[in-house]
Amino acid sequence: AGMLITKVDPRRIVFCGLLWLAFVMFLRLDANTQMTFWQISGPLLLMGIGLPLFFIPLTTLALGSVNADEVASAAGLMNFVRTLSGAFATALVTTSWENQATYMHAELAGLVDSNGDAVRAMANAGPPWMPSAARWIA
Repeated sequence: AGMLITKVDPRRIVFCGLLWLAFVMFLRLDANTQMTFWQISGPLLLMGIGLPLFFIPLTTLALGSVNADEVASAAGLMNFVRTLSGAFATALVTTSWENQATYMHAELAGLVDSNGDAVRAMANAGPPWMPSAARWIA
């Protein structure tokens, strides 16, 4: 990606990198709990091609617009903002996921025994360690 910047417009490379990352996300649409190792790691390996095509030209474009004496500060600021944005995005996605999981758990728990039939049946059956004949006596 670094050598490609000198031959092709960096904005086009960033666009290609975004397209590649979108393609990898498309591959991951059918993710489930039955996935094999290669179904998980394959798209991640492919993502390794798209990330440099996105970040290297983007950093070059951003640092190309500052003065030579400000490049070090601009690079540090850019890395800080990128890391902070990733942390915020992770926090937002995790919070949303947890809230949805809690909501769905409550919805499903309410549907399991809404009339209380299962609880009454277990209460009428008595403790599981008591023999069946002794349940009628008790």
